[in-house]
Amino acid sequence: MTKNPENKNHLRNLISLMHADGKIVDEEKSFIIQLGKKMGFEQSVIEHWIAENKHYQYSIPDSITRRYAELYEMIGLISIDGNIHKSELKLLHKIAGRFGFRKEIINAIIKGIQDFILKGFSQNTLDKDYSTMFKTV
Repeated sequence: MTKNPENKNHLRNLISLMHADGKIVDEEKSFIIQLGKKMGFEQSVIEHWIAENKHYQYSIPDSITRRYAELYEMIGLISIDGNIHKSELKLLHKIAGRFGFRKEIINAIIKGIQDFILKGFSQNTLDKDYSTMFKTV
């Protein structure tokens, strides 16, 4: 991924999701920082966005592939601590709805990820390479 406005919007949206339950878990912050670095953003910039936590108008990705990729990253983020909070889920549904995904689809994907985590998936692996998890669900 390259540093572009679509990546910035996605990263800031993940930050909003992280703040949705009112607490920041180290794994969530690490997930966002790692992803942001892969996108080409400096860690200090990412940490600034985390600290300011401004809400903004999210733009919808043009490609369906990008929508699915961003949806999976959002679900990965809210699942990273093993608990999906109602406030996180509410915001995820709002964003996913704007992407064109139905609520039932989101719930089915989340259930699959939760089942995967309950079967012994290592949270630390999610931190290091979340994409592996999504290929096997």
